Amino acid sequence: MIADPHGNLYGTTYASVFEVRNNSVKVLHNFTGTPDGTDCQASLHRDAAGNLYGTTLFGGLFNAGTVFKIDTAGNETVLYSFTGGADGGHPSGSLIEDVAGNTVPLEMVVPMPKERFSSWIPTATKPFFTALLAVRTGSPPSRD
Repeated sequence: MIADPHGNLYGTTYASVFEVRNNSVKVLHNFTGTPDGTDCQASLHRDAAGNLYGTTLFGGLFNAGTVFKIDTAGNETVLYSFTGGADGGHPSGSLIEDVAGNTVPLEMVVPMPKERFSSWIPTATKPFFTALLAVRTGSPPSRD
């Protein structure tokens, strides 16, 4: 679970994202599998604006997991639906924020080939993501 500056807590279950405020639990989103994903195993990430980000292990358009956002009004948006192919799949790790303020995947179950690093996420969503190894070392991950 994570907390906001006011002491409210946010967490996930297998199929939902919830908020604990004033000893009361409110479900912010129930996952359906397709297209929004299912099986949240990692903790959430909260950005400075209060939006929540997370991953699902399964579901999405190709049943290979998703990266999602829940805005401050409680609206859920799938930011990326993994194919399970060259882009990897079944993300089981948490998300973090890089030095530029972008939300990035902490780890992926399927490593990406170095030559596909720059194309693993469609252009429209690239501002949201980069690979953790690129943030840490300045170079794309390899299969080694």
